[in-house]
Amino acid sequence: ALQRIRSASLQAISHRTGRGAFHLAALPTFTAKWLMPRLNRFYARHPGILVHLHSRVTRFDLDLAGIDAVIAVGDGDWPGLASYRLMDEHVIPVISPELAASHPIHKPADLAQHSALIYMRHGRPNNTWSFRKGDVVQEVPVHSDYLCDDGEVARRWALAGHGVTYKAGLDVVRDIRAGRLVPLFEGWQGEPAPLNLMCPHRAQVSELSLIHI
Repeated sequence: ALQRIRSASLQAISHRTGRGAFHLAALPTFTAKWLMPRLNRFYARHPGILVHLHSRVTRFDLDLAGIDAVIAVGDGDWPGLASYRLMDEHVIPVISPELAASHPIHKPADLAQHSALIYMRHGRPNNTWSFRKGDVVQEVPVHSDYLCDDGEVARRWALAGHGVTYKAGLDVVRDIRAGRLVPLFEGWQGEPAPLNLMCPHRAQVSELSLIHI
């Protein structure tokens, strides 16, 4: 799926005469884990263009913030913005292998017996986790003494063995491959977490004009 991701278009720069910089807002974890490692390739292809990265986790007014485009999780429905799907992701429940061995968890309902590592999302605790298997959907309330406003903190708590967290696949795929975290509930799929590129209509961004990073 990563090969399908495109970076923001440089066409927006042409709408800001002499600026030579592209201001892109994105989730901190996406910026750190996917975007930053690829910026050197971008600069090699486009010398003289500065990509100014801004961390954003909530909605904001692009014009007031001076932002050209934003990459965010969700349905891509931001009023006044054109939206382009970059990646279809899902949220994954993960746990440390040590905790999985000492406190086995086999199905979503078992979460009631475990500590969930909860983070704020859209200003509210993400304390109801959704799972689908075929036509069956389960909405599971979770509880915990752990609550933060940064999903990266929840990931680190999971690595330390404090409980189960519910993170987008992009955020934990390296941990899973390295054996640091274990995905739960084979056959069940977490809620969708698609990544979208959004920009003002005037920027005239099209998928053909997007630049590979």
